[in-house]
Amino acid sequence: MMHQVEALLELGPSKGELGSPEPTLESPGDDSGDALITASPTTRGWLDELQMQVQQKCPQLQYKKPAKYCAGFWSPSTERKIAYLHPQPNQIRLFLKLPPSSHRSLEVSSSSKNWGENWPSVYKIKSEDQIEEAVGLIVRSYEYDQHQEQNTRSRRLAEAEEV
Repeated sequence: MMHQVEALLELGPSKGELGSPEPTLESPGDDSGDALITASPTTRGWLDELQMQVQQKCPQLQYKKPAKYCAGFWSPSTERKIAYLHPQPNQIRLFLKLPPSSHRSLEVSSSSKNWGENWPSVYKIKSEDQIEEAVGLIVRSYEYDQHQEQNTRSRRLAEAEEV
């Protein structure tokens, strides 16, 4: 009941409720797409459109169907979450791996410190007109994550060669 009140008041999860630094998403085979209790029919429609457009532009990403409060996109190549979606009755909060300074529409994630390290920026989808921009940000988040992964691998190889 508390989560429903938070959703109505547009409050995010409290620091104590987060438990782990990243939200848990169901497996891609799970058919619990109607489980989003914080979404409205409007924001569910936006999620469907977002999913379709992202998978057209970046088929490498897998959509993770929601449990109760979140959905997201997953990179099978790095086995990491790329974007976390928290639908509410009148908006979708899109948490991304992108640094907030990388795009004018991004805000600093105001969640707990651990969460903010994993999801440093948030983009708020408040209308259907913003879906295309959100799709671009998700694709950029994927590309940024791929770049970070390549840098990490290169650094590890260089460190291994030094030893």
